[in-house]
Amino acid sequence: MAARAAPFRRQVRTTVLLVGEGFSEVELLKHLRSLYTTNGNGFTAAVRNAHGKGAGNVVDHAIRQARQAEYDHKAVLLDTDADWTEAVRRRARSESIVIIQSAPCLEAWLLDVRGHGRERGSAEHKREFLVRCGFPAHDARVYPQHFTREILDAARPRVATLDALLRVFGV
Repeated sequence: MAARAAPFRRQVRTTVLLVGEGFSEVELLKHLRSLYTTNGNGFTAAVRNAHGKGAGNVVDHAIRQARQAEYDHKAVLLDTDADWTEAVRRRARSESIVIIQSAPCLEAWLLDVRGHGRERGSAEHKREFLVRCGFPAHDARVYPQHFTREILDAARPRVATLDALLRVFGV
C-alpha cells in the first residue's frame, strides 16, 4: 500500500493596505515592508500611492482601493499640512482606516528618527533632510543607507509616528 501524502494546508495571512500620500511616503512604506515582513510570517502588505492632492484625496483613494480587495487592516500615511479636516478624520474612522499623521511633513519625523528633529516649516524640513541624507525623501536610495532596522528600532520609543506605523506592520 502506498504512503498517503500529507494534506495541503493553506496558511491564513493577515493583509494590510497601506496608502501613502505621495512618492516619498510610498518609498518609505516599501522600505519598511522589506525590513519588517518576510515570506512565511503570515503578513502581506500592499502599498499604494494616492499621488498627493491633500489628506481628503488620500483617504478617498484608500477607500477606493479597499473596495477592490478584502483587507484585514487599512492605513494611510499622510501630511497634515493640506486638506486635514474633521470631516476627513470622520470619513477615515467610518471606514476603519488607521491614520498615521506626518506633522507637518514626512521629513520632519524622519529627521527626528536620525536625531535632528526640531521645529521648522515644511520647506525647511525638506532642505534639512536633503542636506543630512544626501537624497530627497522620494529617492529610494536614502532609506537603506540612513534608515536601517537598527536605527528605526532604536528611534521607535521616542518617535510616535514611527511607532504607530510599525504597529500597523504588526511589529
